Amino acid sequence: MLIDLTRCTGCKACEVACKSENNVPLGVFRRKVNYLEYGSYPKTGRAIAPILCNHCDAPPCVEACPVDPITVTYNAPDGTTVEYVQKATYKRPDGLVLVNNERCIGCQQCVEACPYGARYVHPYMKAGGDPDQNGIGKCDYCVHRLDQGIEPSCANTCVGRAIVFGDMNDPGSEISKRLKGAKTGVWKPEAKTKPNTYYIALDKPEVLGEGVNARG
Repeated sequence: MLIDLTRCTGCKACEVACKSENNVPLGVFRRKVNYLEYGSYPKTGRAIAPILCNHCDAPPCVEACPVDPITVTYNAPDGTTVEYVQKATYKRPDGLVLVNNERCIGCQQCVEACPYGARYVHPYMKAGGDPDQNGIGKCDYCVHRLDQGIEPSCANTCVGRAIVFGDMNDPGSEISKRLKGAKTGVWKPEAKTKPNTYYIALDKPEVLGEGVNARG
């Protein structure tokens, strides 16, 4: 995913679309638009940045999950099948980092492990069907839409096309064309998680804050 901050107006349409599409409860967010006011009068400014799960290539949340792995089959869009190892928190062969709350035990270790604060304890969803254990919520890039060939709700809703989703390995894709020659940054590069959400014009990285509960 690419987020072009030169096009983002801070309208929060993506935030609203995400909540509506995924039935996200009040008080928690899968994605959030943060604001940062900086400087002093008369030289002031405002930075804006949507934040969400980075679907990292080296996700610490997956490493932290203590649930025993099982081997499952992924049916790729091109018709091929791939076997991979899946815990309650897992990385699918197409790169998505997902949660299977049916296997989750509610330990919340993945929440603690995420350096971005991009996960939350779901107030209604239960872990493994246990009425005493809450499950986990997070951005999944609207996987139910992706599996049907439809882009995530946030990207589809963004009126300025600040949010672009696609295959960065495809040189003909919009995201590849937008990334070419652009100055990009990622959230907390020092965490070495290899994020897959990129930002153009991330001049004030502190706007990303400490996670989905940061000021917005």
